[in-house]
This record gives sequence, structure tokens and C-alpha cells, in this order.
Amino acid sequence: MQHRSKKEMKGHHFLSPGCLKPYLDIFTDELSKSGFTELTIQNYYNSVAHFATWLQKKNIPLENITH
Repeated sequence: MQHRSKKEMKGHHFLSPGCLKPYLDIFTDELSKSGFTELTIQNYYNSVAHFATWLQKKNIPLENITH
């Protein structure tokens, strides 16, 4: 069973997954396949989007993130 599309994900309008979107799509699909609830998937999605927004605001390239 697939969860809602990423466009349908509710979230904070100011958060964008940006450069992490390809990874986030794979991650949320795996969470859904593993039986996580929509609420849990949404919370993880928002957390990653928040981190991606922070990276963009601080002009930190993804390549600089190692851990």
C-alpha cells in the first residue's frame, strides 16, 4: 500500500526538501512499505524538509554533510 504522494503531504509551507527530495522520496516509500503510519511518515518527512531548508539557508552543500 502506498502512502499519499509527496505533494499531498501536509506540512509547513516554508519547508522544502530541496536537494534531499530524491532521498526523502525513497525513505518515505520504505517507511510506508515497512508499515509505518501516515503520521509517523509525515513527521519524518517534515524533519528532513526542515534540515534541507536549514542547509539551503546556511548555503551548506550536501557534499559537506558526512555524518
